[in-house]
Amino acid sequence: MGKNSTLNKVISLLGSNYIKSRLDTILDNNFLEQETKIILKMQTGIEYYKYIIKNKKIDRNNTINSYIMWIYDIVDRLDLSKPVNFIPSRISMPDIDVDVPINKRENVINYIKNKYGHSKVSQMITFNTMKGRGALKEVLRVYGNISFEEMNRITKFIPDEAKIADELQEMKEDTGEASIIKWALENKSEQLKEWCYLNEDNSLSGPLAKRFEQAIRLEGTKTHQSKHAAGVVISSTDLNLVCPTIYDNKNKQTIAGMEMQDLESIGVIKFDILGIAMLDKIMTISDILKNGE
Repeated sequence: MGKNSTLNKVISLLGSNYIKSRLDTILDNNFLEQETKIILKMQTGIEYYKYIIKNKKIDRNNTINSYIMWIYDIVDRLDLSKPVNFIPSRISMPDIDVDVPINKRENVINYIKNKYGHSKVSQMITFNTMKGRGALKEVLRVYGNISFEEMNRITKFIPDEAKIADELQEMKEDTGEASIIKWALENKSEQLKEWCYLNEDNSLSGPLAKRFEQAIRLEGTKTHQSKHAAGVVISSTDLNLVCPTIYDNKNKQTIAGMEMQDLESIGVIKFDILGIAMLDKIMTISDILKNGE
């Protein structure tokens, strides 16, 4: 590791030779360099962070997402037989989710606000956008000359974004844009050729080619704005100095007026503080049993 590497700074701040010896066993330090930069901003919160997620079940098969947990000593070891797919163009801050009972969620958020400052912590907005299947359905519905049944028959071959996320990312890196509908036309060509198909020059042909073209142009269009269900962002400076804020009339508070990727690009980190109803039920049952009821 380099003399001034992020990892050495982390090791110094944590004061742990144990962590240093563990880090030295990992060959892919380039990946760790990127993943651990954020720790420099949150080392004082490690003990509380470990406390509130100590019962969280970590997916040990997901090597990348487990690195941060491993550095914190929340998981005992990583499966080094599974290589880390390090893609420099796709480096991002770690995605850390914290599951808490719904009735404790506000307590956790208030703790974070008190710890880092109310002006530096807030929830954030999110924009709902048209996805491939939804965009195509909207176009077909507006023209009104296709039955609901046939509409469903066409769009069932358009996959959900989450199922092809990696392929879409590769498409964006290769062509500068990512389209779920274009992916379907390339990979589900036999099923869709009755209505639309791709030519060798990437133009579209078929009885519904114009409809498909319109739907592709609509993909990613923002439809409405809402507050992110779980996202809480932490900034090193007052949020109103680094990003726009909007007023949430329902909760009578300001929230960050940018989405996750944009906030990360200016150095703001996002945590998902998830309120899970099942945890409320488990805690209630536990209390009942403890009290002998």
